[in-house]
Amino acid sequence: MGLSGVSRPSVLAAVAEYEQLGHEGLREYYGFGLAGLSRMVLDNKCYDAHTIASLAQRYGAGHWPLPEELTGGEESIAERLEQAGFVVERGAAAEADVPSRAPQLVLQPRGLKAGAPRHFTDTVRDGVALADIEKYLGEDAGLMRELYPGGTVWLWGSTPCSVPWHAKTKALEGRRVGDDVFCYHSHHFIARARILHLMRNSELARNVWGADEEGETWEHVMALGNVEHFTPAVSAKPVLSHFALGSSLRSLTLKSASDYANAASLFPGGGEGPGGAGVRPTTATAPGGSTLRDRIAALNIPGEAKRVAADRPESLALLWASSRIAKEKPRLLPLPRLREEMGPLLADFSEWEAEDASNGSSFEWLRHDELWEVRGSFEDLSLEGAPEESDEAPPIVGLSLPAAEKLKNATTRLETVATLCRGALGGIDQRELLQRVGLGGYENAQGETSDTRPDGAALLPGQREAEHEETAGPAGRRKGGYSRIIRNSVYAQQVKELHGGRCQVCGTQLEHGGRSFVQAAHIRGLGAPHNGPDVLGNLLCLCPNDHALFDGFAIYVDEHWVVRRMDGGASPGELRRVSEHTIDASQVAYHRALCMLSAPAHQ
Repeated sequence: MGLSGVSRPSVLAAVAEYEQLGHEGLREYYGFGLAGLSRMVLDNKCYDAHTIASLAQRYGAGHWPLPEELTGGEESIAERLEQAGFVVERGAAAEADVPSRAPQLVLQPRGLKAGAPRHFTDTVRDGVALADIEKYLGEDAGLMRELYPGGTVWLWGSTPCSVPWHAKTKALEGRRVGDDVFCYHSHHFIARARILHLMRNSELARNVWGADEEGETWEHVMALGNVEHFTPAVSAKPVLSHFALGSSLRSLTLKSASDYANAASLFPGGGEGPGGAGVRPTTATAPGGSTLRDRIAALNIPGEAKRVAADRPESLALLWASSRIAKEKPRLLPLPRLREEMGPLLADFSEWEAEDASNGSSFEWLRHDELWEVRGSFEDLSLEGAPEESDEAPPIVGLSLPAAEKLKNATTRLETVATLCRGALGGIDQRELLQRVGLGGYENAQGETSDTRPDGAALLPGQREAEHEETAGPAGRRKGGYSRIIRNSVYAQQVKELHGGRCQVCGTQLEHGGRSFVQAAHIRGLGAPHNGPDVLGNLLCLCPNDHALFDGFAIYVDEHWVVRRMDGGASPGELRRVSEHTIDASQVAYHRALCMLSAPAHQ
């Protein structure tokens, strides 16, 4: 891990977040690994040095490294923290003061491909001789010798996954040393173990397991300990049902420590993990209060043009911060980076004079507003021009943790964007502004579907493949010469059948030659930035006319399931529903917020 971003301000920002989330909450929130053997001491409190340095590096560098890039030598981390002026205690004596970490739950399919049963027997049940694989371990060899003094190693691996929102991708990125792994096959759990080490090693995987039909190997490798095989196998149905994973486990899946704790009674031994470590609840705290909504509402109060113009810089800053959260960038970043990103935006879209840039008086809210956090000291709050030369590390600035947490919710973020755009930002070209901050696509109900070739030409109907893949998160993407969304035609047909081919808004039933002409309409679009899920609960059965009105933001469904017109005209009535079709109310709320954002165009 590069440590260039570890400075006193970024470390103080990391400590503040540590205090807000708690030790286990911070680990669960960001997916850091097991605590190291060094602790940082500040104000008579002890903190895991590796966790603090990792988070400080993310803030100081202004971007999110991959989890496997967050590993660094204990000594180099300690030295860097000491260079920043902090006290670090090393070695086993410090370990006792670092809080223990509750394990997450990793649900691991054994696999159905040819060779999977033999691979499982060879490397999980029987184990591998360390001497046979040591030459492929590289820098992990020493640690593996310490972990397996008996000379037998237990391994399991996973092939890569390129779909960002897939459960497997999240599991590969979020699992940690110390997590509990339950191995699954044919509706049963067949074994459990604890993760002792994680590594990405293609050479090791190819020499242990070979490659699959596509030439990929199981390069995301887990080194396991406390392996326990269930004889007979244990039914997985209660666990899968609890986590709403369907009748069978289709993919590597990760569940948080708190989720694991809440489901503890469903596992063999009542939740006692390998080696009797057990499952402990998380100490993560949820952000509360209505600060975000109240502050944005205050910026949206109609008034004289002069006051609205004065609110515009902060409104633009909140819009910019919302974009960073949407793109999963760090909420905090060094002041020079903030100047680079926000300065041109403010200069182009606000009545921001040069003298304001020099004295920084327009940005005092960065210091005093609860929505913003400043770590480190600086006098000039100007966001324009190059930062002053200084031997001191630049301050770390950005959205507060509670506000950032609220904006992670897609509907809350959309409501925030809509409120800002209808307030102090109301006189600005909305399409241009949203494109500029990286929030383009809201003007289209289905978002950017990417059903185009790289040259922008639309795909022919035959080039859109119907994929029978279920996903609880945003719909997946498949890449070839172009990227396209994976749609599930089964759900589209099902929603039409459940409603008897009748529109849920107007009741029209369109048929010709025995064929229904109603359409399956996604409530929250699949394309970016909506990233809606392709599931039955996100679909409505609509006639072509009402489908066009719904996607065109001319009609919406209110909190009481009444269909409303955006122009204030007579309501078509209550949305027709059937008990077999449970509509996701959160997706309906998202569509309402999208209509609110688009309202100025209809008025």
